[in-house]
Amino acid sequence: VVVVDPAGAVERANPAARRLLGVHPINGSAVSWDAPEPLGTHLADVLKGGTDYRPTGFEHAVALREDGQERHLLPRVLAIRDEQGGMLGAAVVLNDVTRFRLLDQFKSDLVATVSHELKTPLTSVRLAVHVLLEETVGPLTPKQTELLIDARDNAERLLALIEQLLALARLQRAQDRGAFR
Repeated sequence: VVVVDPAGAVERANPAARRLLGVHPINGSAVSWDAPEPLGTHLADVLKGGTDYRPTGFEHAVALREDGQERHLLPRVLAIRDEQGGMLGAAVVLNDVTRFRLLDQFKSDLVATVSHELKTPLTSVRLAVHVLLEETVGPLTPKQTELLIDARDNAERLLALIEQLLALARLQRAQDRGAFR
């Protein structure tokens, strides 16, 4: 947690903020602070009278390094106002979402891997169904044809679903690379 005055100078900072952001108010005196981007932009907006900044998605996390490890912090910037609504400053609250982000990445990777692994045997099944429907290995009864058409349709639907999952995983991976750099 960091508390800044209306000019953006740090008045108070808890130990975690001091360690992560390197801000150290001296004996209750405010010290100037260049907040890391995009946090600095959101802080400036709130201090100019804008609405509080309260993101919820991991894509809004700010990446900072601590002891050689990257930490992902979801920032919130909350205006501090007096009874008449005058700006007294702002509180910057950084929630560590590193573990949640890693779990989300694991989930995305798992979906992509499972989808990819399902695609190979499904391709084999689709090929076999198509060969049977072409009757190159022998004639089919009407009931066999009906069952194979149903199997073909379900295989195509499953393939479309797998393709959508793979596309979503690729999109999320690209988004994560852009948001966390």
